[in-house]
Amino acid sequence: MNCKVCGVELPKGRRKYCSKECKDKRGKFYSYQLQCSECGQMFSSRYKESVHCPNCLYVTTSRKMKISNPMFREEVIQKVSETLREKYKNGQLSCKKGPDRSGWKGNRSFDQRCRKRLYNTWIFPILERDRFKCISCNSEKRLQVHHLRPMREIISLVLKRLSIQDISKLSPIEQEPLIDLVIAEHKLDDGITVCYLCHGKIDERYRRYKSENQKDYNG
Repeated sequence: MNCKVCGVELPKGRRKYCSKECKDKRGKFYSYQLQCSECGQMFSSRYKESVHCPNCLYVTTSRKMKISNPMFREEVIQKVSETLREKYKNGQLSCKKGPDRSGWKGNRSFDQRCRKRLYNTWIFPILERDRFKCISCNSEKRLQVHHLRPMREIISLVLKRLSIQDISKLSPIEQEPLIDLVIAEHKLDDGITVCYLCHGKIDERYRRYKSENQKDYNG
């Protein structure tokens, strides 16, 4: 049996082509230059009936799947949400927290766990309020939100209200409601948008942290 491209006798184990080069040549020989019906760009295809380039094919296929798939319908989404909400309420389903959760990371401190949950309720609204610009230099790169009222003071205030002396004595599960209280204590007036350089200029603790962890920091 011979190679379909160069005619050389095929080695043992080969069925059509003697090498990858011949296989690629065969594909190029039978490729068609077609125009995409969606974006108008020219593309190569081994099938004459192709009407979409690879990029548009992905988009149109995804669009068709969303139209034909009932799980994307508004009424189905609403019904599934209501069903799940009812099952969580009745106890048929439970949201695991703490060490029982699959993504549990027990090495996080209480401060880190509080900061992890601040984005949606505190950080993003402040960025949006300041139009995603540093209030000091108007930079739009590497933006951060600086605590005008330090996080340690907010945590101390919450613990003082509840007469808790040492947070480390509480288990991670017992700390969960305290994290919610710390997040709720954050007000929009407690933060401002700054770039990483301006953050280092106004926050000594942040500047010290950066200088210890990044040798190339220039703040």
